Amino acid sequence: MKGVKAIINGLVVLPFLLALSTVFIVSRDLGNGVITSKYFWFYAVMTLVPVASLVAFFCRKRQVTYIRVDRLFLWLTGLMFLPFIFHSFPVFAGFEFNFHYVVFLLLIALYFFTRVLLSQFPVSRYILMVFFIITGLVEAVWGLLQLYGFTDSFHSEFRITGSFSNPGPYAGYLACVVPVTLHYILRGKVVLNKKFRKYFLPFYIRYALSVLTLVGILFILPATQSRASWLGALLGCCWVFFYHYYRQRKQQIKLYASSHKKQIFCYFLVVSLVVVLLFTGMYLMKKDSVNGRFLIWKNGLQLVTQYPFGVGLGHFPEVYGKQQIAYFSSGKGTLQEKTIAGSPEYAFNEYIQLVVELGIIPSFFFFCLLAVLLYEGIKRKKTAEISILISLLVFAGMSYPFRVLPFLIVAILLAASIVSINEKSRSKKNAFVLRTFYAVYIFLIILWNAWYQYPAYQAHGQWKQSKALYSKGLYADVLDQYAAIHSPLYRSGQADFLFEYAQLLSQSGKYEESNTILSEALRISCDPMLYNIMGKNHQALRQYTEAERCFLNAANMVPNRLFPYYLLAKMYQETGEVEKAKVAATLVLTQTPKVYSESIREMREEMQKLVP
Repeated sequence: MKGVKAIINGLVVLPFLLALSTVFIVSRDLGNGVITSKYFWFYAVMTLVPVASLVAFFCRKRQVTYIRVDRLFLWLTGLMFLPFIFHSFPVFAGFEFNFHYVVFLLLIALYFFTRVLLSQFPVSRYILMVFFIITGLVEAVWGLLQLYGFTDSFHSEFRITGSFSNPGPYAGYLACVVPVTLHYILRGKVVLNKKFRKYFLPFYIRYALSVLTLVGILFILPATQSRASWLGALLGCCWVFFYHYYRQRKQQIKLYASSHKKQIFCYFLVVSLVVVLLFTGMYLMKKDSVNGRFLIWKNGLQLVTQYPFGVGLGHFPEVYGKQQIAYFSSGKGTLQEKTIAGSPEYAFNEYIQLVVELGIIPSFFFFCLLAVLLYEGIKRKKTAEISILISLLVFAGMSYPFRVLPFLIVAILLAASIVSINEKSRSKKNAFVLRTFYAVYIFLIILWNAWYQYPAYQAHGQWKQSKALYSKGLYADVLDQYAAIHSPLYRSGQADFLFEYAQLLSQSGKYEESNTILSEALRISCDPMLYNIMGKNHQALRQYTEAERCFLNAANMVPNRLFPYYLLAKMYQETGEVEKAKVAATLVLTQTPKVYSESIREMREEMQKLVP
């Protein structure tokens, strides 16, 4: 009977492990495959998750208690979709339903399905946590192989990315694994000090995996040079030490503190000095990067006041680009800010970006949800989950984990694990409701995958094939192919594709169509090159006023780039505005670029001819 129970538990938890395995999924056969392949894998897995959850419920039929965290999730979901109900109102006119909302709905469903699983089979919590540690071990080994040249990274500018597209989220993921491994190492000492027992085998396995994973991460994490991940790992570990030492020795520590006040004061001063030196060193390590984030946060906070009802998921780059244009064109930007400015896709602070995209009221419910989860986790002594959550939330304050699917899956599973308990009472009351919900969900998700996601998957594959011809400059050969896959890739939020498609149209002389595609791209990106291409299109159509506006927008968005001024000088030269051409050429010659390159040297040689 125990063997059958173990088999059933293994089968029902398998789809949830596949959801955690999303972090490993990488495809070189899809356009932007490091990122998009993870989404397609997750969509497919979410057809299996409800089946497993349904089987788990009907095997045990234990009561699933409806709690306040569940209510907060539902309230947040309702508030997220209110703008689409009131779309005719001016404040909600900019919202559009995109793939970000679909992913959000799937994650909410994953939370409730995991709640059902853990209430029926509590041992699944152990399996999920151990598998999460295994993902950290695999990622650490993957990064070490990349570091020493045994395998390639997924970014041309970085040696280490793991299965991610960038070392930032890779380091953040490892940072979330560090404190939970430390927790199980400290906790495992209790078992190791006892005589060997066969029924302790799961704890021995977890201990060994934790040691191996922690050692592997400590080898690779410093090489990522991600300060946000280091800080997240450190604070998560601080919570683990607090739980294991302070809470267990609270009385002795209080007694020592009361009788050694001078020593405690000295310790406090030393720790404060170390913290100051640590933060100073982290700042000086990448000074321009930190200052760049300060600029993003300053402009991001301005957006909160401008859009109290939010701008919709995925539209932060659009409004941020406009805000940065307004900021620098007003003359407020300092020389340092102009030098370090960029065109970020993210706010590098999830809390600012969430308020900008969701609006103040939904964000308030989100922060309430976080507070309740932390409270429930501390009250229920879910130290492993809380340590991971602390690392994640600290990392989110300086990076963009909520824009990377594996982090969202981990966060949802953590939330479900924190609030789920071992239900004892059996219930027939929930059976009909759950059966109906599961049936409707499974039907909708299968229909959605077949109708919407399979064509999108094919489109990403076609994009990858067409990219090879595009990179060779065979624009006429791929224009029809890009046109055929435009719709699904636009809905998938692929700004790179839209840029390429607009370039194809521009090279083919279809300037107005190109500008239409560029306008779509500017809804999800703040790349100044979009304005540059749009300006060149207007110039080709002899719409010089519009062309000037586009070039100036590009120049004001990222003032340290010389190309917009070069294009302006060329346009003024074409229209016979000699003085304006000289001013623009002078800027090309005198502005300090962020990165010097051969193309800058060539532009300056050409501009030198315009300036006497």
